[in-house]
Amino acid sequence: MTERQVKALAKRIEEAKLHGAEISGYQPWSDNWHIRFADEVRPGRGQDLSAVWVDGDHVVVISLDVYGGGRMDVAEANFIHSGEECQCDICLAEMDDERG
Repeated sequence: MTERQVKALAKRIEEAKLHGAEISGYQPWSDNWHIRFADEVRPGRGQDLSAVWVDGDHVVVISLDVYGGGRMDVAEANFIHSGEECQCDICLAEMDDERG
């Protein structure tokens, strides 16, 4: 990451916290972060990045160019299907079918 991206990412994370996201860190190796770097357009200048943070309550998406400009979106997670013992309409109907 460029120095400007590091500063901008920290600022955007603080903004996301103001919107209710309980983010504890922003290292790319953190379990809740998924970081993707774009290909370099101008070699040696850095790469645009897209950072997505997800927990059970929120989704935060941060997109930054090499200069630290970009956007941040925060969403509340509303799970409509959750795997084991799911109580969504589709899963309940399947359980009823299996029971006969």
